[in-house]
Amino acid sequence: MIDLYCTGGAYLGVMVKYETMVQLMRDDFIRDQDFIEFRFEDGTKGAVRKGQINGFAESAENVEL
Repeated sequence: MIDLYCTGGAYLGVMVKYETMVQLMRDDFIRDQDFIEFRFEDGTKGAVRKGQINGFAESAENVEL
């Protein structure tokens, strides 16, 4: 699981591996205005624009994917 830091101060826990997120952010196929879909730590789903993600970090909490 990772923690996303987004524009506007949003802080989101998402269930995705750190290595996967690195690849998504480096990928030029996904543009900054495109949405990336996530499953949040509470099990709900949502989407965030790639360009609104300011940073991410591996979470200390261990969640099975």
